[in-house]
Amino acid sequence: MSDDIVIHAVIRDQDQYVWLYRVDRAEDMMREIGRQASDPDLSLTWYDAAHVCQKIRQTTRQAGKQAY
Repeated sequence: MSDDIVIHAVIRDQDQYVWLYRVDRAEDMMREIGRQASDPDLSLTWYDAAHVCQKIRQTTRQAGKQAY
């Protein structure tokens, strides 16, 4: 288990999406972001989700972890 906490954020119009997660839970975080992107009641787009997930993959690689 890693104690490293990572923060990613997206500001879309007046909405702010902020995700905090441990590096060892990156895969769970990416799944949750995908669920949020598929929610029509949220302004988060699939493009936003893809961008954040790419940043998560980069972060986990730098931390020596593997995220799919």
